[in-house]
Amino acid sequence: MLPGKSILYLVTFSILSFGLLLRCDKEPDDFGRPLIPDSIHVFVDTTERIHSVTITGDSLVTNKRAIQLLGCRTDPMFGNSISELIAEISLIEKDSFNFGSNPVADSVIFTLSFTGYAGDSKSDIEIFLYEYTERIETDTNVYSNKDISGNYNPVVLGSGYVNFVDSVLRINITNEDFIQKFFNADDSIFSEYDNLTQYVRGLYLHPENHSTEGAIFYINFSMDPGRLSFYYFNDDDDSLDYHLSLNQYSGRFSIYHHDYQGFPVHDFISNGNESDSLVFIQSAAGVNGIIRLPELESWKDSMPVAINHAKLILKPADTLITGISNSDYPQLLNMYLVNPSGGYRYVFDYLMAEDTYGGEYNTKTNSYVFNIGYHIQSYLDGNIDNFDFILVPDSPSEIFSRIILYGAEFPGKNRMQIEIVYTPL
Repeated sequence: MLPGKSILYLVTFSILSFGLLLRCDKEPDDFGRPLIPDSIHVFVDTTERIHSVTITGDSLVTNKRAIQLLGCRTDPMFGNSISELIAEISLIEKDSFNFGSNPVADSVIFTLSFTGYAGDSKSDIEIFLYEYTERIETDTNVYSNKDISGNYNPVVLGSGYVNFVDSVLRINITNEDFIQKFFNADDSIFSEYDNLTQYVRGLYLHPENHSTEGAIFYINFSMDPGRLSFYYFNDDDDSLDYHLSLNQYSGRFSIYHHDYQGFPVHDFISNGNESDSLVFIQSAAGVNGIIRLPELESWKDSMPVAINHAKLILKPADTLITGISNSDYPQLLNMYLVNPSGGYRYVFDYLMAEDTYGGEYNTKTNSYVFNIGYHIQSYLDGNIDNFDFILVPDSPSEIFSRIILYGAEFPGKNRMQIEIVYTPL
């Protein structure tokens, strides 16, 4: 049956206005009049039950992204998050080269610039650099939970702190074995990209947070963010330099780690399938929100029904509760259907009308809204199953964001709700 607590609107449609009738020269006939009802009953229901929970996110493909995440951050609600980075070293110029006779390093400097960050600019983030010793896959997916144990030399090449003012990381490499590996390389190593990546597989960057909050940095590989610079002398010259790059052609991927133990998010994940008052959502394969509409089945008892409009309304939890300002919110949430056999599907409304599907954060209403009328109509018509919805931030492997939403069990007016406008046929 249809929900009992509904608001009835009587919409009366006139075929022609009285003034127009007076101007007609010809008397209208009755053709079509039996097809037009005198009134249409339109109902609005806001009492549909919703089930909302928080789950841990699936791993993400990270090796096919221009922007990579690097850093670590501690959030009082979400716990500790770390993103490590692995990247190939690339040639700036393909040319036969060697360091000459008896090269000696004055300094070897690794620099890496970032285009933005999420976190506290006063944080002390130390990055440790290692040599990565396994081939970095570029022709297949590499996921954010990849185990790299044994895939790097555990001897530190050097470490450095991120400079927020200049948006750069600078590491002075002091490991002599690593430096000599380049000095002893054959000329052909620097003539072809593949030769270099087979000789030195790549670099592994591991961050450590020495402050309260920390930060996650955005490394844009389309902007050639990295340099490995050798400043040296040899028997023939006392001031030489040679540079390698981290650029758009460098194979790369990120690995994410999240530790929720002892933080509020852990309690909500541990609730299992119990509908909750809050829903936690985080990028970087962190946590996602699940939404279910368990009472839709009861609508089939009153079919046929036309769904004119249906919108899912999601409100962020108060900043005083979460400590998260709206500047940290995802500017766009994506909502998919969870396929029971694995993976996600697009919601029918997204496929039908992407521009009006929704998901953008509205600063005026402090809400996210999704229009899902096509989806509900398709379910009632028996065309699709009542799959769960999943909420994930947009660009989850390129932007570090998080938000806490009021869930379905929140006792206040801002709880998660769905508004359905329908017409019994």
